[in-house]
Amino acid sequence: MNQRKIGVIISYIALAINALIGFAYVPLLLQFMGEKEYGLYQLMGSLTAYLSIMDFGMSSTIIRYYSRYRSLEDEKSAENSLAISAIIYGILTSLIIVVGIVLYFNLNSIFQNTLTLGELNSARKIFLVQLLNVAITIPSKIFDAVIISHERFIFLKGATILQAVLMPVAVILMLMEYPYALSFVIIQMVFNAVLIGIKVLYCFKKIGVQIKLYHFDRLLFKEMLGFSAFVFLNAMMDQLFWNTNKVILGVVASTVEVAIYGIAMTIFNAYMSVSTVITSVFLPRVTAITARENSQSELSELFIKIGRIQYILLSCILSGFILFGKQFIGLWAGKNFQNVYFITLCLLVPFTIDLIQNIGITILQAENKMAFRSVSFLLAALVNIFFSTFAAHAKGGIGCALSTGSTFVVVSVLLNIYYAKCIHLEINKFWKQIGQMTIPCVFSTLIGCAINQVTLGSGWLNLIIKIGIYCMIFVCIMWKFSFNSYEKNLVQSAIKRLIKK
Repeated sequence: MNQRKIGVIISYIALAINALIGFAYVPLLLQFMGEKEYGLYQLMGSLTAYLSIMDFGMSSTIIRYYSRYRSLEDEKSAENSLAISAIIYGILTSLIIVVGIVLYFNLNSIFQNTLTLGELNSARKIFLVQLLNVAITIPSKIFDAVIISHERFIFLKGATILQAVLMPVAVILMLMEYPYALSFVIIQMVFNAVLIGIKVLYCFKKIGVQIKLYHFDRLLFKEMLGFSAFVFLNAMMDQLFWNTNKVILGVVASTVEVAIYGIAMTIFNAYMSVSTVITSVFLPRVTAITARENSQSELSELFIKIGRIQYILLSCILSGFILFGKQFIGLWAGKNFQNVYFITLCLLVPFTIDLIQNIGITILQAENKMAFRSVSFLLAALVNIFFSTFAAHAKGGIGCALSTGSTFVVVSVLLNIYYAKCIHLEINKFWKQIGQMTIPCVFSTLIGCAINQVTLGSGWLNLIIKIGIYCMIFVCIMWKFSFNSYEKNLVQSAIKRLIKK
């Protein structure tokens, strides 16, 4: 089994671990910190997230150019590209620090209408720690790119799992003595710094990477910035879509509203990870495919193949959340957070369109055709800010989510037209297959409605039993009416490997 396949498996193990940890993590954070401190953490995190995207998409850029030179066995150019990347990262980190300092001295004026004096003082401290965390994270992405380019997914995902397991333990121990959001972000920064150090050592000692500036290639410098600019616009779009709403709620509502929206985003991010974890390991492969002539048919095949797998996984989770989400949130976060269910649905349903086509983003990156997606989504995100601001005043978090979801549907339709017309992917064939798979999915959901009316135990036991029964029914129906031979073989081979072990 190659690194790519193992990387996908480990990624899903990491996803499962994160889900299990988050299962207990969020309620504990709410218990120790309270709604207001948790909301404050979410609010400052959303603000510093704007700074974290100021790497201008360089990580994907490094993977593209470094992988290309390595495939051509041009080690000198590969090392030179890393050196130029390091120069760019140095400039960007300096810019981030300057912008961060400006924001720091303006926090009081931004949130003076919704935060108390005590909350503002805490917010400034939290922001400083998170700014430092971003400042050390941004330049370290060059090492993430090297590890991905060498397809050392086992190490990368393994390190991520280790951090995911150890950090919550340290956080809870700290919060037991110091139950503040500041304590939380300090622990996060320490763990992040240690992980970065491990990655740096791995790159130099294990991979043997060298970062040497043989000559300053101005053409390559401009080309890398040009490519990364559209990746940056895409990241900016993501930030505007998914984090701005928390900032808006922090300005016009309260930290409690931010906390509610933040919990919804926790569920949303877990849902998104189910899809992105697959596509995250495919950039080197897609880059290699695009380098060949007449690659469109191969790319379409990969687009449909990965999309079908993503749809199977996501439709099971989405339909399950529709059925059991209210009960889950009530048990998990508490009765005060029932709005989380409606906010989450407003995000999950429309975004599923994009998630099952996530490999398309990888194809655009590999072909250096991110311009249309980046610009169109950025414009849509700006429009969404306008409508979300009014919606937040009227309906709070639910209003923001409705605005975001509606805007996202429109731009996703435009992107599908672009995939078909300009990238020449077989979009009609893709949606025909997705439509055929949706019929048994809907049938499974209807059966799930009947299951949901039955009480099997109490509390968590009742919920777990019903989810387990529904998942088995869903898999059986989809296996009979939706799975193709490739997907059946994929499941069967995975089961055989598990049995052998």
